[in-house]
Amino acid sequence: LVFDYQDVRYRNRAVEFEVTKEPEGTRVFFQAAKKHKSGTVVLKLPNGVPEPGKYLIHITLRGASEADNLDAHMGFVAGKGMATSSTSLFMYFLFALAGLYVLYLSHAGFKAKVDELLNKAKDA
Repeated sequence: LVFDYQDVRYRNRAVEFEVTKEPEGTRVFFQAAKKHKSGTVVLKLPNGVPEPGKYLIHITLRGASEADNLDAHMGFVAGKGMATSSTSLFMYFLFALAGLYVLYLSHAGFKAKVDELLNKAKDA
């Protein structure tokens, strides 16, 4: 997970991160508050998330006092990517076949090799 806070005012504040599994609220990752001078934070969850589902990241910019803290929550879904359907695979095959046909029509050496292989197959 990558976070970038562009406002320079926040770069001198410590930032704390917590990722929880929803709706249970089970903590799966925690990074104690620390400063990130560049304003960009890359969170590397060592083992990823334990299972597919909904997650919530809680980000806290620490202030001088508890009242000065800024909180943000962002939900995300992990592990719910779509599998490649057979229709998509067929379309990839069709495009590959079309590409080979264009190559056959436009490249004399390739055309000669294909014609030679087809003649050998026909004679066999």
